[in-house]
Amino acid sequence: MTIKSSGSSLSFSEIEAEFGANGSRSLGSYRLTQNIGSLSNLPLDSGIPTSGEIKFSDFYSKKLNVVVDCHSGGEETRKSAKNDKWNNNKSPIA
Repeated sequence: MTIKSSGSSLSFSEIEAEFGANGSRSLGSYRLTQNIGSLSNLPLDSGIPTSGEIKFSDFYSKKLNVVVDCHSGGEETRKSAKNDKWNNNKSPIA
């Protein structure tokens, strides 16, 4: 689900609900990128900084991007992208 758009205050718990909790409850912990297969430098969502200053307003109208790699590896049949290929529903923050 997408975080609400600007116009009302945004709480840290709304960011956690979308992107997952981090142990330190630090906004800076959401400043990250991931590499998945040949895809590199993937942010949580476009517009969320991966370096430098990060602020609550960067999260308005954002949602967690999910990359499912259904190509790499050996031959597989009857796989579930949600359950078998996407890190068992774990957020990259956790």
